[in-house]
Amino acid sequence: MRRNGLWMVVAAGVGCALLIQAGEPLPDGGYRETFEAEAARAAYKLTPHARWVQAEGRGYVLEVANPPTQGRAPGTVAVTAPFDLKPYAGKRVVWQADIRQENVTVPPDRWNGVKCMLSFNTPMSGQHWCNVACPTGSSDWTRRTAAFEVPEDIGDALLNIGLQDSAGTIWVDTQTLTLDPRQRVKHPPPMRDPPPVSAGHDGIERLRGAMIRQAYDPEALKTLAAWNANLIRYQMTRNWDAVGDVNRDTAEFMQWIDSSLATLDKILVDCEKLGIRVCIDLHTPPGGRYEDKSMRMFFEPEYADFFVEVWRHIARRYVGNQTVWAYDLINEPCQNRPSPEGCDNYWALQERAARAIREIDRDTAIAVEVDQWDDPGGFLFVRPMNVPGVIVYQAHMYRPHAFTHQGVHGAKDRWAYPGVISGRHYDKEALRRELQPVRDFQLAYNVPIYIGEFSAIRWGQGSARYLQDVTEIFEEYGWDWSYHAFREWSGWSLEHSDSEADPHPAATPPDRQKVIRKWFDLNRKAAR
Repeated sequence: MRRNGLWMVVAAGVGCALLIQAGEPLPDGGYRETFEAEAARAAYKLTPHARWVQAEGRGYVLEVANPPTQGRAPGTVAVTAPFDLKPYAGKRVVWQADIRQENVTVPPDRWNGVKCMLSFNTPMSGQHWCNVACPTGSSDWTRRTAAFEVPEDIGDALLNIGLQDSAGTIWVDTQTLTLDPRQRVKHPPPMRDPPPVSAGHDGIERLRGAMIRQAYDPEALKTLAAWNANLIRYQMTRNWDAVGDVNRDTAEFMQWIDSSLATLDKILVDCEKLGIRVCIDLHTPPGGRYEDKSMRMFFEPEYADFFVEVWRHIARRYVGNQTVWAYDLINEPCQNRPSPEGCDNYWALQERAARAIREIDRDTAIAVEVDQWDDPGGFLFVRPMNVPGVIVYQAHMYRPHAFTHQGVHGAKDRWAYPGVISGRHYDKEALRRELQPVRDFQLAYNVPIYIGEFSAIRWGQGSARYLQDVTEIFEEYGWDWSYHAFREWSGWSLEHSDSEADPHPAATPPDRQKVIRKWFDLNRKAAR
């Protein structure tokens, strides 16, 4: 979301009326607004681009139009209203609205376009933009959803409805805010005098390595071995974050799985010789994703069942293979609304798949991931799984995202580490605070932790220092880890220079490579 411009500026000029007070209370403490009451409509600050209209079967709806202008960029039009989120402080909520749209053009930045967004700024966590996900083009009335946690120190919030950097027309109706059934878990205090815990690689103190792409590249494996890495995370990936009608043909998906495993078979032969363990990462979700990026298998039983069958298939193939360290069930789960009745959510479905694996393979470690792209904060919402054998709890560390991903997907802002990033100061202690939910989970339940992905874009000022600080924390806490990524894309490359304009590998190792290899030097290889 844009860090300046309309969406932040309008917040300063909003009056004190609270939209939430005009809505219909719901039994669970949420609220619904259908705009039928005049007081509800009066809470909105209309612009010349917006009006109230009657829609068949719906009554009043809000129309916002941004007509295309020949030779000029569409610009931004918005309607705003204050919104009281204070009753939900410290709670996870589901924000939904019914939206119809016509001829919405593609914005220059993919996070812009249709807005039905709650925005707020807090002293502790900075700026938040919580927008329901909408496509471009035209669509009939569709319920759009976002889920987010309201910070404890929430202050004033603003509802923004409109179009940012897109032409077109939208109509909005029936907004709801409800408590998400997935609320924070109260973890027990740290375990006193915990016994040693196995991470599934007994005889090797720590696994440190990197992710690799889905390809057989013997030279890359030899280079990692020469660097003394003892782990790779093998991505089975294609169209991994694509939405719509992709990855839905189960027969074709299984054929792709088999082709991926055929490549993996070659990799495993080399890794056995090189003393490298392998984590098998199902990077692409069976069934694909909805437009809000939620994985379809958390909402449609057909794909949930197929997901479990995929892992039975993989486990049968690799049971007893000592080079395989772990089955990584699904990369970066994303579920932006609760599962319907009769469907397993992201955590329950992984537990179900883990139990299915254990019917076949009792020994190989199983790595599970938390919601919202395996972000560290997801550990606030889960308890350990009740599954036999070694279960490894995985997190991905890309905080602060504005720094680690600067220049990715069109992000224009540039930041330096350590320093102020998106309005907050970041240094090693700030990174430690970001990882605290993972550490608390580890200490409460005495479970193994694996940082399956972490990185910093190579041209970020201070990227080597960032990598040094996060890896020092991983090492202090005894976590296994794999760097993202080795010979996958040059932006993450440890072999390229720090210059964004330089597409070639560096003549001498950059400091980022030196940081990672310093830890690799401590590795003990797997028995050959």
